[in-house]
Amino acid sequence: MTLVLDGDWDEAQTYAEEVKTFAAGDHRWLSNAHIIESRICRGRAATCESQSDARAHIAGALHAAEAAVAEAGKLAGGKGRFSRIDALIARGEAHLQLANSPATKLDYGPLQEARRDFLVALEACGTNKKVKQRILGAIDTLTARAEVYLMSDRFRTSRPDFGPIQSARRDFEQALKECDANEKVKCACELHLAQVCLACYDVSGAMSHYGRSLSSQSKITNGWLTALASSVEADIRKMRDFLIPWDLPELDREELEMSFYLFLAKTARARAGTIQNAADLLDRDINTIKNWLGFERKLDELRRSKQVQPSADARERRH
Repeated sequence: MTLVLDGDWDEAQTYAEEVKTFAAGDHRWLSNAHIIESRICRGRAATCESQSDARAHIAGALHAAEAAVAEAGKLAGGKGRFSRIDALIARGEAHLQLANSPATKLDYGPLQEARRDFLVALEACGTNKKVKQRILGAIDTLTARAEVYLMSDRFRTSRPDFGPIQSARRDFEQALKECDANEKVKCACELHLAQVCLACYDVSGAMSHYGRSLSSQSKITNGWLTALASSVEADIRKMRDFLIPWDLPELDREELEMSFYLFLAKTARARAGTIQNAADLLDRDINTIKNWLGFERKLDELRRSKQVQPSADARERRH
């Protein structure tokens, strides 16, 4: 686990393989090894630049976590309770990363229907001009239908209800139910459930879970949980308040403007329930609110482009 926390994925994987070899038939240790493998994959996904690689690593994390849950499930009764809890948390963390990853977060729910329509339209075009003309109307219909899905209230307001995020919620709730009075596990589950709420734009729910974690935090000393609690608190603050830190290294007007309007649109939608109601609340056209919500993807792309661009000092040193 120390190697995982240090980011030494290769050596951690070597030890995990050794544990699986020596612990053949021991469901508890096999479950632990799969949990470590899941965390290794999640760590790789969080640090790699390629979205396709990140997607593959997250898929590996889910596969390993499923194996951990399966091995823990083979332990009888109370003997395997904490192994099941650890495995559930690992699977929930993998689902949560899947839901929040720019590489995968739009690959489920109504968007799949949109993707299928676009692919059908693309395939239907072919290279034959006559065929293109004959099916042009059908392609327009498919494209329009896909755009409706992408911009609909159903997609924009319900996206977190699809796929990974609900799987994460179920795993954390089950782990919380089984943990009894274990304060460390209770704290971890409450903080993870707060993260689930934040992914669903439910700030009040996140604050509720975070508040419940505080009673457990006061009874334990754990560096990882302290760091997780600080991260959740910061994320709640970001979603609850729009702030421009004094120590921000660079004042990018375009990024700050998009961040503000995205914050405004999300806050209005969280309060009003739908995009139309949010537009009414802000006295703006519904298309304006949709455009503001679309800034999330643009901000992701802008921030990723900044990460790969060399600094001015580095460029100057090269020349």
